Amino acid sequence: TSLFGGVNREMYLEYAGIAKVLNMEVYEVMLCNYEYELFAYCTSIVAHYKGQGIIHGRNMDYLAAKSMMNITYNAIFTNEGKTVYNAVMFAGYTGVFTSMKTGKFAISINERMPRTTYGEFMNLVSWIFTSQSPSMLLRYISETALSFTEAKQMLSNTLITAPVYFTISGTELNEGAIITRDRHYAVDVWELNATSDTDWAITQTNYDHWISPAPIFDHNRAE
Repeated sequence: TSLFGGVNREMYLEYAGIAKVLNMEVYEVMLCNYEYELFAYCTSIVAHYKGQGIIHGRNMDYLAAKSMMNITYNAIFTNEGKTVYNAVMFAGYTGVFTSMKTGKFAISINERMPRTTYGEFMNLVSWIFTSQSPSMLLRYISETALSFTEAKQMLSNTLITAPVYFTISGTELNEGAIITRDRHYAVDVWELNATSDTDWAITQTNYDHWISPAPIFDHNRAE
């Protein structure tokens, strides 16, 4: 049962446990878990690799990257002693920005820059009242989805708190896509295409890929 918006009882108990260990108030931990809705950057790429399979890479170029290195760890989520998926996590943060479900799919998140002055405010309103954050959706999908196709569908259609780019890769030919999201739906799905001269590798920064030339602040793509 949701306590408010996308925060259910299980999530609240996680926040409460973190708060107890760190000697913090629960609301302070919850605010720290509002990280994506306030600021995030990152770049993701998915590509066919010389006929040998699919590669999926990403970076995490936060402003506090050096500090975050000290709280980064690889998490293994299990159920009844069996690994369900792996994720790169940050201590104190319960959402997932990068996950891999062996033999099924991998997913990474990139921030999609707000297009209005009130973008961050609307993210907060959505978080409180209506939906779950992109990072918690990624965690839920990693736990429950059984295939690349199912995960891709959930990433495209589930209500979320903030605009985002989801990059997903699978294990079969052409199983790769970058999903550009608004809060309610997918604006664009850019598919991997092994026979294309351009789309055999697709890369997402923090701006819509169809904008050309690259925005002045889109340093990764502009360079």
